[in-house]
Amino acid sequence: QIKKYNFISVQKNFGSEQIKLNKFSNTIKDFAQEIDQNNKAFEDTISILNNVDMLITSDTAVAHLAGTMQINTYLLLSYNPEWRWHIEKKIKCFYPTINIVQQDTLNDWPSVFQKLEKTIN
Repeated sequence: QIKKYNFISVQKNFGSEQIKLNKFSNTIKDFAQEIDQNNKAFEDTISILNNVDMLITSDTAVAHLAGTMQINTYLLLSYNPEWRWHIEKKIKCFYPTINIVQQDTLNDWPSVFQKLEKTIN
C-alpha cells in the first residue's frame, strides 16, 4: 500500500512462489530465479543489499547479513522468535541498524505490518 517505495524480493526457494499468488506481484521485482546460483550463497544478495535504502525481512539469515553490512533493516519477528534475538529480555538488537517489529500475539502479522507502516512513513 506504500507507493513511495520500490519493492524487490531476495527470497529463495520455499516461499518465493507466494509473490506470484498475491495482488502485489506486479509491484515486486522478484529475484528468486536469478540470485545466488551455483552454490554461491549470498553473493548476489550482498550485491543487491549494497544498493538498497532499506531491508524489510522476516528471514533472520538475511537480517544478520544486513546487520553486518550496516543496512537500515526492519526485522519482522513472530511472537515467539528464536532465542538469539533476546526479545524476552528487551535487549536492544546487537546490530544498531536493525529495528525489530514483533507480533504482540501469536500469528498476528497484520498488526506487525501496521506497526511497520507507521514507522517507515
